[in-house]
Amino acid sequence: MTKIKFESKLFEDLKDEIEEIRVAQNEVLTQTKETLIAALKAFIKEHKELEQLTWTQYTPHFNDGDACIFGVRSLEVKIEGDEELYDTYYFKGNKQKTVSNSKEIVAALNDLETFMNEETTEIVLKKEFGDGVRVIVTRKSIEVEDYDHE
Repeated sequence: MTKIKFESKLFEDLKDEIEEIRVAQNEVLTQTKETLIAALKAFIKEHKELEQLTWTQYTPHFNDGDACIFGVRSLEVKIEGDEELYDTYYFKGNKQKTVSNSKEIVAALNDLETFMNEETTEIVLKKEFGDGVRVIVTRKSIEVEDYDHE
């Protein structure tokens, strides 16, 4: 943290309050990260049909003049016994398909993807796994690989 000499006591008090917020934020993020890991492992164990969850998360380098904002992208799943990774909804020919015939699994994946794209969840995902990565969740492990999105 930058050390700045302030002449006013109010600035010193403000600096102390900001430091307290930073410490509290780090404590909450540490607790939340532990819960996140447990929740991801529980999700894939709960849904026996799922073999793997994979997603990318990154800040784009260019966004056609708009702000480049970190985000979770392209949640994909591997169904047990299949070698392919699929989006929850995908096209085969001109027909839209779902990754599973189970409405429960499709609904759970939709809920997970919505949750992962919430701003506060993205903060935790970025803090835990980083920026410019692919995250791979299986029943046995959570792996993080570098991901070049451009």
